[in-house]
Amino acid sequence: MRPSEVFAYYSRKDIKKRIIEFAKNREFITRYQGFNPDRAYYGKRPDVLEYETEYDAAVKNGATSFHASEERWINPMSIITGMKPDEMDELRLGWDFIMDIDAVDRKCFEYCTIYAEIIIDFLKSRGVNSYSIKFSGNKGWHIGIPFEAFPKYIDNKKIEHLFPIAVRILAEFIINHTKEELIKRISGYEEGKYERILEKTGKKDANELKDKEGNFEPSTFMEIDTILISPRHLFRAPYSLNEKSWLVSVPIKEEDFYKFMSLESAEKYASPENVSSEFGFLEIKPETAEAETLVQEAFYWYYKEREETLKNVKNKSKSSNITSRMFQKPEKAVTKDIFPPCIRKILEGNLEDGKKRALFVLINFFSSAGWEWHQIEAEIKEWNSRNPVDLGNNYISSQIEFAKKGKYKTPNCSNANYYKDTGVCNPDGICRKIKNPLSYMSYKMRMKKNERARREQKG
Repeated sequence: MRPSEVFAYYSRKDIKKRIIEFAKNREFITRYQGFNPDRAYYGKRPDVLEYETEYDAAVKNGATSFHASEERWINPMSIITGMKPDEMDELRLGWDFIMDIDAVDRKCFEYCTIYAEIIIDFLKSRGVNSYSIKFSGNKGWHIGIPFEAFPKYIDNKKIEHLFPIAVRILAEFIINHTKEELIKRISGYEEGKYERILEKTGKKDANELKDKEGNFEPSTFMEIDTILISPRHLFRAPYSLNEKSWLVSVPIKEEDFYKFMSLESAEKYASPENVSSEFGFLEIKPETAEAETLVQEAFYWYYKEREETLKNVKNKSKSSNITSRMFQKPEKAVTKDIFPPCIRKILEGNLEDGKKRALFVLINFFSSAGWEWHQIEAEIKEWNSRNPVDLGNNYISSQIEFAKKGKYKTPNCSNANYYKDTGVCNPDGICRKIKNPLSYMSYKMRMKKNERARREQKG
Protein backbone atom coordinates (compact mmCIF):
# COMPACT_ATOMS: atom_id res chain seq x y z
CA MET A 1 0.00 0.00 0.00
CA ARG A 2 1.46 3.35 -1.02
CA PRO A 3 1.93 6.14 1.56
CA SER A 4 -0.50 8.33 -0.35
CA GLU A 5 -3.20 5.63 -0.08
CA VAL A 6 -2.69 5.28 3.68
CA PHE A 7 -2.86 9.06 4.04
CA ALA A 8 -6.03 9.20 1.95
CA TYR A 9 -7.73 6.50 4.02
CA TYR A 10 -6.94 8.09 7.39
CA SER A 11 -7.92 11.50 6.01
CA ARG A 12 -11.52 10.37 5.58
CA LYS A 13 -13.68 12.39 7.98
CA ASP A 14 -15.77 9.39 9.01
CA ILE A 15 -12.67 7.32 9.84
CA LYS A 16 -11.11 10.18 11.77
CA LYS A 17 -14.30 10.62 13.79
CA ARG A 18 -14.56 6.92 14.64
CA ILE A 19 -10.92 6.62 15.76
CA ILE A 20 -10.94 9.79 17.90
CA GLU A 21 -14.23 8.78 19.56
CA PHE A 22 -12.85 5.38 20.48
CA ALA A 23 -9.72 6.89 22.04
CA LYS A 24 -11.61 8.55 24.91
CA ASN A 25 -10.22 7.57 28.36
CA ARG A 26 -7.76 5.13 26.79
CA GLU A 27 -4.05 4.96 26.33
CA PHE A 28 -3.79 5.40 22.58
CA ILE A 29 -0.55 4.66 20.78
CA THR A 30 0.37 5.30 17.16
CA ARG A 31 2.58 3.03 15.07
CA TYR A 32 4.75 4.60 12.41
CA GLN A 33 6.25 2.39 9.75
CA GLY A 34 7.51 4.62 6.98
CA PHE A 35 6.63 1.65 4.70
CA ASN A 36 9.83 -0.08 5.71
CA PRO A 37 9.06 -2.80 8.32
CA ASP A 38 12.65 -2.66 9.56
CA ARG A 39 12.16 0.97 10.59
CA ALA A 40 8.75 0.65 12.23
CA TYR A 41 8.32 2.15 15.68
CA TYR A 42 5.61 3.06 18.17
CA GLY A 43 4.97 6.47 19.64
CA LYS A 44 5.82 7.22 23.25
CA ARG A 45 3.84 5.82 26.17
CA PRO A 46 1.68 6.94 27.78
CA ASP A 47 -0.11 8.89 25.08
CA VAL A 48 -3.67 9.89 24.23
CA LEU A 49 -5.62 11.05 21.21
CA GLU A 50 -8.16 13.75 22.00
CA TYR A 51 -8.16 16.34 19.25
CA GLU A 52 -8.34 16.37 15.47
CA THR A 53 -5.09 18.34 15.32
CA GLU A 54 -3.28 15.50 17.13
CA TYR A 55 -4.79 12.95 14.78
CA ASP A 56 -3.93 15.01 11.68
CA ALA A 57 -0.34 15.43 12.85
CA ALA A 58 0.05 11.67 13.40
CA VAL A 59 -1.33 10.88 9.94
CA LYS A 60 0.87 13.53 8.33
CA ASN A 61 3.92 12.05 10.08
CA GLY A 62 3.29 8.60 8.61
CA ALA A 63 0.96 6.84 11.03
CA THR A 64 0.06 3.36 9.77
CA SER A 65 -1.99 2.04 12.70
CA PHE A 66 -3.51 3.00 16.05
CA HIS A 67 -3.58 0.86 19.20
CA ALA A 68 -5.83 1.28 22.24
CA SER A 69 -5.71 0.05 25.82
CA GLU A 70 -8.34 -2.38 27.02
CA GLU A 71 -8.32 -0.42 30.25
CA ARG A 72 -10.11 2.90 30.62
CA TRP A 73 -8.32 5.53 32.68
CA ILE A 74 -9.22 8.70 34.58
CA ASN A 75 -6.16 10.31 33.02
CA PRO A 76 -3.97 8.04 30.88
CA MET A 77 -1.14 10.60 30.93
CA SER A 78 -0.78 10.06 34.70
CA ILE A 79 0.39 6.48 34.16
CA ILE A 80 4.04 5.94 35.05
CA THR A 81 5.99 2.84 34.09
CA GLY A 82 6.71 0.78 37.19
CA MET A 83 3.66 1.97 39.13
CA LYS A 84 2.45 -0.37 41.86
CA PRO A 85 -0.78 -2.28 41.18
CA ASP A 86 -2.74 -0.34 43.80
CA GLU A 87 -1.58 2.95 42.27
CA MET A 88 -2.81 1.80 38.85
CA ASP A 89 -6.10 0.68 40.42
CA GLU A 90 -6.70 4.24 41.59
CA LEU A 91 -6.31 5.54 38.03
CA ARG A 92 -8.35 2.82 36.32
CA LEU A 93 -11.98 3.62 35.51
CA GLY A 94 -12.64 0.13 34.21
CA TRP A 95 -11.75 -2.30 31.45
CA ASP A 96 -13.38 -3.89 28.43
CA PHE A 97 -13.16 -7.61 27.78
CA ILE A 98 -11.57 -8.37 24.40
CA MET A 99 -11.41 -11.96 23.16
CA ASP A 100 -8.56 -12.00 20.62
CA ILE A 101 -8.77 -14.99 18.26
CA ASP A 102 -5.99 -15.46 15.75
CA ALA A 103 -5.16 -18.16 13.19
CA VAL A 104 -1.59 -19.44 13.06
CA ASP A 105 -1.86 -19.58 9.26
CA ARG A 106 -4.03 -17.33 7.09
CA LYS A 107 -5.31 -20.41 5.25
CA CYS A 108 -7.27 -21.49 8.32
CA PHE A 109 -8.83 -18.08 8.94
CA GLU A 110 -12.28 -19.60 8.34
CA TYR A 111 -11.82 -21.72 11.48
CA CYS A 112 -11.42 -18.48 13.44
CA THR A 113 -14.69 -17.25 11.95
CA ILE A 114 -16.41 -20.47 13.02
CA TYR A 115 -14.99 -20.03 16.51
CA ALA A 116 -16.09 -16.40 16.70
CA GLU A 117 -19.66 -17.48 15.89
CA ILE A 118 -19.51 -20.17 18.59
CA ILE A 119 -18.29 -17.68 21.19
CA ILE A 120 -21.06 -15.22 20.29
CA ASP A 121 -23.64 -18.00 20.73
CA PHE A 122 -22.08 -18.90 24.07
CA LEU A 123 -22.22 -15.29 25.29
CA LYS A 124 -25.87 -15.00 24.27
CA SER A 125 -26.66 -18.22 26.15
CA ARG A 126 -25.35 -16.46 29.30
CA GLY A 127 -27.50 -13.39 28.71
CA VAL A 128 -24.79 -11.19 27.18
CA ASN A 129 -26.14 -9.21 24.22
CA SER A 130 -23.99 -6.08 24.25
CA TYR A 131 -21.04 -7.78 22.55
CA SER A 132 -19.21 -6.26 19.59
CA ILE A 133 -17.44 -8.01 16.73
CA LYS A 134 -14.39 -6.71 14.87
CA PHE A 135 -12.24 -8.22 12.13
CA SER A 136 -8.61 -7.94 13.26
CA GLY A 137 -7.44 -6.79 9.85
CA ASN A 138 -5.38 -9.89 9.15
CA LYS A 139 -6.39 -13.43 10.17
CA GLY A 140 -8.55 -13.22 13.24
CA TRP A 141 -11.31 -11.60 15.26
CA HIS A 142 -11.82 -9.38 18.28
CA ILE A 143 -14.98 -10.00 20.31
CA GLY A 144 -15.63 -7.34 22.93
CA ILE A 145 -17.86 -6.88 25.96
CA PRO A 146 -18.06 -3.34 27.39
CA PHE A 147 -17.19 -2.69 31.03
CA GLU A 148 -20.74 -1.53 31.69
CA ALA A 149 -22.00 -5.12 31.22
CA PHE A 150 -20.10 -6.43 34.26
CA PRO A 151 -21.14 -6.39 37.92
CA LYS A 152 -19.52 -3.75 40.12
CA TYR A 153 -18.01 -6.30 42.49
CA ILE A 154 -16.55 -9.79 42.29
CA ASP A 155 -15.81 -11.56 45.57
CA ASN A 156 -16.29 -8.20 47.35
CA LYS A 157 -13.60 -6.60 45.20
CA LYS A 158 -14.21 -3.74 42.81
CA ILE A 159 -14.18 -5.22 39.34
CA GLU A 160 -12.07 -2.38 37.91
CA HIS A 161 -9.28 -3.54 40.27
CA LEU A 162 -9.30 -7.08 38.87
CA PHE A 163 -7.48 -6.45 35.61
CA PRO A 164 -6.04 -8.58 34.08
CA ILE A 165 -6.88 -11.60 36.27
CA ALA A 166 -10.65 -11.35 35.69
CA VAL A 167 -10.10 -11.11 31.94
CA ARG A 168 -7.90 -14.22 31.98
CA ILE A 169 -10.44 -16.16 34.02
CA LEU A 170 -13.25 -15.19 31.65
CA ALA A 171 -11.16 -16.15 28.62
CA GLU A 172 -10.14 -19.52 30.05
CA PHE A 173 -13.73 -20.26 31.04
CA ILE A 174 -15.05 -19.46 27.57
CA ILE A 175 -12.32 -21.51 25.89
CA ASN A 176 -13.01 -24.48 28.15
CA HIS A 177 -16.77 -24.39 27.55
CA THR A 178 -16.65 -23.87 23.77
CA LYS A 179 -13.82 -26.24 22.83
CA GLU A 180 -16.03 -29.29 22.31
CA GLU A 181 -18.39 -27.39 20.02
CA LEU A 182 -15.45 -25.94 18.07
CA ILE A 183 -14.01 -29.42 17.44
CA LYS A 184 -17.44 -30.66 16.36
CA ARG A 185 -18.02 -27.71 14.01
CA ILE A 186 -14.58 -27.84 12.36
CA SER A 187 -14.85 -31.61 11.89
CA GLY A 188 -18.30 -31.21 10.35
CA TYR A 189 -17.18 -28.31 8.18
CA GLU A 190 -14.36 -30.45 6.74
CA GLU A 191 -16.50 -33.62 6.71
CA GLY A 192 -14.12 -35.27 9.15
CA LYS A 193 -11.24 -35.21 6.66
CA TYR A 194 -7.97 -34.49 8.43
CA GLU A 195 -6.17 -33.90 5.13
CA ARG A 196 -8.21 -30.73 4.58
CA ILE A 197 -7.32 -29.45 8.02
CA LEU A 198 -3.66 -30.34 7.48
CA GLU A 199 -3.60 -28.42 4.22
CA LYS A 200 -5.17 -25.30 5.70
CA THR A 201 -3.10 -25.30 8.88
CA GLY A 202 0.20 -26.04 7.17
CA LYS A 203 0.78 -29.14 9.30
CA LYS A 204 2.51 -32.19 7.80
CA ASP A 205 1.14 -34.90 10.04
CA ALA A 206 -2.19 -35.47 11.79
CA ASN A 207 -0.32 -35.95 15.08
CA GLU A 208 0.62 -32.27 14.93
CA LEU A 209 -3.08 -31.48 15.37
CA LYS A 210 -3.40 -33.53 18.56
CA ASP A 211 -2.59 -33.05 22.22
CA LYS A 212 -0.40 -35.44 24.21
CA GLU A 213 -3.44 -37.67 24.85
CA GLY A 214 -3.98 -38.00 21.10
CA ASN A 215 -7.10 -35.82 20.94
CA PHE A 216 -7.78 -33.23 18.25
CA GLU A 217 -6.55 -29.90 19.65
CA PRO A 218 -7.61 -26.58 17.97
CA SER A 219 -4.94 -24.62 19.86
CA THR A 220 -2.34 -26.21 17.55
CA PHE A 221 -3.50 -23.83 14.82
CA MET A 222 -5.46 -21.14 16.65
CA GLU A 223 -4.32 -18.67 19.30
CA ILE A 224 -6.30 -16.87 21.99
CA ASP A 225 -4.01 -13.99 22.95
CA THR A 226 -6.42 -12.88 25.69
CA ILE A 227 -4.93 -15.35 28.19
CA LEU A 228 -1.50 -13.71 27.83
CA ILE A 229 -2.54 -10.13 28.49
CA SER A 230 -0.94 -7.90 31.10
CA PRO A 231 -1.67 -4.46 32.54
CA ARG A 232 -1.70 -1.71 29.90
CA HIS A 233 -2.27 -4.27 27.17
CA LEU A 234 -3.05 -2.74 23.76
CA PHE A 235 -5.13 -4.00 20.85
CA ARG A 236 -5.64 -2.67 17.35
CA ALA A 237 -8.18 0.13 17.38
CA PRO A 238 -11.33 -0.13 15.27
CA TYR A 239 -10.87 1.24 11.75
CA SER A 240 -7.09 1.04 12.06
CA LEU A 241 -5.13 -0.54 9.23
CA ASN A 242 -3.14 -3.74 9.74
CA GLU A 243 0.37 -3.43 8.28
CA LYS A 244 0.65 -7.15 7.54
CA SER A 245 -2.31 -7.14 5.15
CA TRP A 246 -3.21 -3.46 4.68
CA LEU A 247 -6.79 -4.39 5.50
CA VAL A 248 -8.98 -2.50 7.96
CA SER A 249 -9.79 -3.74 11.45
CA VAL A 250 -13.47 -3.18 10.81
CA PRO A 251 -16.43 -3.75 13.20
CA ILE A 252 -19.29 -5.75 11.68
CA LYS A 253 -22.81 -6.91 12.43
CA GLU A 254 -23.25 -10.53 13.47
CA GLU A 255 -25.31 -11.28 10.37
CA ASP A 256 -22.37 -10.22 8.21
CA PHE A 257 -20.15 -13.07 9.41
CA TYR A 258 -20.84 -14.90 6.15
CA LYS A 259 -19.05 -12.12 4.26
CA PHE A 260 -15.86 -13.05 6.12
CA MET A 261 -16.11 -16.82 5.87
CA SER A 262 -13.10 -16.95 3.57
CA LEU A 263 -10.00 -14.79 3.55
CA GLU A 264 -10.74 -13.81 -0.04
CA SER A 265 -14.11 -12.32 0.90
CA ALA A 266 -12.59 -10.69 3.99
CA GLU A 267 -10.03 -8.99 1.76
CA LYS A 268 -12.89 -7.60 -0.29
CA TYR A 269 -15.04 -6.27 2.55
CA ALA A 270 -12.14 -5.04 4.71
CA SER A 271 -10.18 -3.26 2.00
CA PRO A 272 -9.83 0.48 2.72
CA GLU A 273 -11.72 1.53 -0.40
CA ASN A 274 -14.74 -0.64 0.48
CA VAL A 275 -15.00 -0.04 4.24
CA SER A 276 -17.99 1.78 5.66
CA SER A 277 -17.79 3.32 9.14
CA GLU A 278 -21.40 2.43 9.90
CA PHE A 279 -20.72 0.40 13.04
CA GLY A 280 -18.72 1.17 16.15
CA PHE A 281 -16.92 -1.19 18.51
CA LEU A 282 -17.98 -1.51 22.17
CA GLU A 283 -20.64 1.09 21.47
CA ILE A 284 -23.58 -0.79 22.99
CA LYS A 285 -23.82 0.14 26.66
CA PRO A 286 -26.27 -2.10 28.55
CA GLU A 287 -28.45 -0.62 31.28
CA THR A 288 -27.91 -3.63 33.55
CA ALA A 289 -24.98 -5.87 34.48
CA GLU A 290 -26.03 -8.45 31.92
CA ALA A 291 -22.67 -10.30 32.13
CA GLU A 292 -23.12 -11.07 35.83
CA THR A 293 -24.12 -14.69 35.21
CA LEU A 294 -21.10 -15.16 32.92
CA VAL A 295 -18.76 -13.74 35.57
CA GLN A 296 -20.24 -15.81 38.41
CA GLU A 297 -19.99 -19.04 36.41
CA ALA A 298 -16.45 -18.25 35.28
CA PHE A 299 -15.12 -17.55 38.79
CA TYR A 300 -16.90 -20.58 40.27
CA TRP A 301 -15.40 -22.77 37.55
CA TYR A 302 -11.95 -21.23 38.02
CA TYR A 303 -11.78 -21.84 41.77
CA LYS A 304 -13.21 -25.33 41.40
CA GLU A 305 -10.59 -26.17 38.75
CA ARG A 306 -7.82 -24.91 41.02
CA GLU A 307 -9.08 -27.07 43.88
CA GLU A 308 -9.19 -30.13 41.62
CA THR A 309 -5.69 -29.43 40.31
CA LEU A 310 -4.24 -29.10 43.81
CA LYS A 311 -6.01 -32.28 44.91
CA ASN A 312 -4.63 -34.22 41.92
CA VAL A 313 -1.11 -32.95 42.52
CA LYS A 314 -1.24 -34.02 46.18
CA ASN A 315 -2.62 -37.46 45.30
CA LYS A 316 -0.01 -37.92 42.62
CA SER A 317 2.78 -36.98 45.03
CA LYS A 318 1.59 -39.54 47.57
CA SER A 319 1.18 -42.42 45.14
CA SER A 320 4.06 -41.82 42.76
CA ASN A 321 7.64 -42.92 43.25
CA ILE A 322 9.01 -40.44 40.74
CA THR A 323 8.58 -37.33 42.89
CA SER A 324 12.31 -37.06 43.42
CA ARG A 325 12.84 -36.94 39.68
CA MET A 326 10.45 -34.01 39.11
CA PHE A 327 12.02 -30.73 38.06
CA GLN A 328 13.36 -28.65 40.92
CA LYS A 329 14.42 -25.04 40.54
CA PRO A 330 18.23 -24.79 40.79
CA GLU A 331 19.76 -22.59 43.49
CA LYS A 332 22.09 -20.82 41.07
CA ALA A 333 21.36 -19.43 37.61
CA VAL A 334 21.83 -22.10 34.96
CA THR A 335 24.30 -21.13 32.24
CA LYS A 336 23.22 -20.88 28.62
CA ASP A 337 25.24 -23.90 27.52
CA ILE A 338 22.66 -26.02 29.40
CA PHE A 339 19.71 -24.47 27.57
CA PRO A 340 17.70 -26.59 25.09
CA PRO A 341 17.89 -25.81 21.33
CA CYS A 342 14.50 -24.04 21.25
CA ILE A 343 15.50 -21.53 23.95
CA ARG A 344 18.84 -20.88 22.28
CA LYS A 345 17.04 -20.38 18.97
CA ILE A 346 14.62 -17.87 20.51
CA LEU A 347 17.52 -15.96 22.05
CA GLU A 348 19.08 -15.50 18.62
CA GLY A 349 16.29 -13.04 17.85
CA ASN A 350 15.21 -12.23 14.29
CA LEU A 351 11.63 -13.36 15.04
CA GLU A 352 9.06 -12.01 12.62
CA ASP A 353 6.03 -13.59 14.32
CA GLY A 354 5.39 -15.16 17.70
CA LYS A 355 7.40 -12.67 19.76
CA LYS A 356 4.77 -12.49 22.52
CA ARG A 357 4.68 -16.27 22.76
CA ALA A 358 8.48 -16.37 22.79
CA LEU A 359 8.51 -13.78 25.57
CA PHE A 360 6.11 -15.89 27.63
CA VAL A 361 8.40 -18.92 27.20
CA LEU A 362 11.57 -17.00 28.07
CA ILE A 363 10.19 -15.38 31.22
CA ASN A 364 8.92 -18.65 32.64
CA PHE A 365 11.99 -20.62 31.56
CA PHE A 366 14.47 -18.15 33.06
CA SER A 367 12.53 -17.84 36.32
CA SER A 368 12.60 -21.65 36.65
CA ALA A 369 16.29 -21.79 35.75
CA GLY A 370 17.43 -19.94 38.84
CA TRP A 371 17.84 -16.52 37.23
CA GLU A 372 17.16 -13.39 39.30
CA TRP A 373 14.47 -11.02 38.01
CA HIS A 374 16.95 -8.25 37.19
CA GLN A 375 18.99 -10.76 35.15
CA ILE A 376 15.86 -11.92 33.34
CA GLU A 377 14.82 -8.40 32.44
CA ALA A 378 18.26 -7.43 31.16
CA GLU A 379 18.61 -10.60 29.06
CA ILE A 380 15.13 -10.31 27.56
CA LYS A 381 15.52 -6.64 26.68
CA GLU A 382 18.77 -7.48 24.91
CA TRP A 383 16.92 -10.27 23.04
CA ASN A 384 14.13 -7.84 22.19
CA SER A 385 16.62 -5.52 20.46
CA ARG A 386 17.69 -8.36 18.17
CA ASN A 387 14.21 -8.73 16.63
CA PRO A 388 13.24 -6.85 13.44
CA VAL A 389 10.39 -5.11 15.27
CA ASP A 390 10.71 -5.05 19.06
CA LEU A 391 7.87 -5.47 21.54
CA GLY A 392 8.70 -2.32 23.48
CA ASN A 393 10.56 -2.34 26.79
CA ASN A 394 7.49 -1.13 28.68
CA TYR A 395 5.53 -4.14 27.49
CA ILE A 396 8.34 -6.47 28.51
CA SER A 397 8.61 -4.90 31.96
CA SER A 398 4.86 -5.23 32.52
CA GLN A 399 4.94 -8.92 31.52
CA ILE A 400 7.79 -9.58 33.94
CA GLU A 401 5.96 -7.76 36.75
CA PHE A 402 2.89 -9.88 36.11
CA ALA A 403 4.97 -13.08 36.05
CA LYS A 404 6.36 -12.27 39.49
CA LYS A 405 2.85 -12.54 40.93
CA GLY A 406 1.77 -15.72 39.15
CA LYS A 407 3.02 -19.27 38.77
CA TYR A 408 2.93 -19.99 35.07
CA LYS A 409 4.76 -22.97 33.67
CA THR A 410 7.02 -23.19 30.66
CA PRO A 411 4.84 -24.70 27.88
CA ASN A 412 5.48 -28.35 26.99
CA CYS A 413 7.31 -29.24 23.79
CA SER A 414 4.07 -30.69 22.39
CA ASN A 415 2.51 -27.23 22.36
CA ALA A 416 3.24 -26.35 18.75
CA ASN A 417 2.01 -22.76 19.19
CA TYR A 418 5.10 -21.90 21.20
CA TYR A 419 7.76 -23.87 19.36
CA LYS A 420 7.09 -25.51 15.98
CA ASP A 421 4.79 -22.80 14.66
CA THR A 422 7.26 -20.05 15.50
CA GLY A 423 10.13 -21.92 13.84
CA VAL A 424 12.27 -22.40 16.96
CA CYS A 425 11.88 -26.17 17.39
CA ASN A 426 15.17 -27.74 16.29
CA PRO A 427 15.44 -30.96 18.35
CA ASP A 428 18.67 -32.74 19.15
CA GLY A 429 19.21 -36.21 20.60
CA ILE A 430 18.15 -35.24 24.12
CA CYS A 431 14.88 -33.67 22.95
CA ARG A 432 13.49 -37.10 22.06
CA LYS A 433 13.75 -38.09 25.71
CA ILE A 434 12.00 -35.11 27.32
CA LYS A 435 8.62 -33.34 27.21
CA ASN A 436 9.50 -29.85 28.42
CA PRO A 437 12.46 -27.46 27.96
CA LEU A 438 13.00 -27.55 31.73
CA SER A 439 13.32 -31.35 31.58
CA TYR A 440 16.04 -30.89 28.94
CA MET A 441 17.91 -28.64 31.32
CA SER A 442 17.59 -31.14 34.20
CA TYR A 443 18.73 -34.01 31.96
CA LYS A 444 21.80 -32.11 30.79
CA MET A 445 22.67 -31.03 34.32
CA ARG A 446 22.57 -34.68 35.46
CA MET A 447 24.81 -35.63 32.53
CA LYS A 448 27.37 -33.01 33.52
CA LYS A 449 27.17 -34.05 37.16
CA ASN A 450 27.71 -37.73 36.27
CA GLU A 451 30.56 -36.84 33.94
CA ARG A 452 32.22 -34.79 36.67
CA ALA A 453 31.84 -37.70 39.12
CA ARG A 454 33.45 -40.11 36.64
CA ARG A 455 36.41 -37.78 36.16
CA GLU A 456 36.87 -37.47 39.92
CA GLN A 457 36.81 -41.27 40.30
CA LYS A 458 39.50 -41.64 37.65
CA GLY A 459 41.23 -38.88 39.40
